[in-house]
Amino acid sequence: MKTIPVSSSSGSIDLTSDDIQVLENAVEILLYSDVEDGEQAREMRLTGKSLHEIMERLSTLLRE
Repeated sequence: MKTIPVSSSSGSIDLTSDDIQVLENAVEILLYSDVEDGEQAREMRLTGKSLHEIMERLSTLLRE
């Protein structure tokens, strides 16, 4: 199974395609959840969109 190493200042992990799928599902729940309007909802949606873009890039790397 192909993995992608991801690291930050607090640690590192090797993500698999299954890991990416779980993260994508979580992001979709965040994006499409029934959140009230307001600043917090807007921030959650912006964060969700950013995370979705990251997951798409990681998925592309796994296919290469």
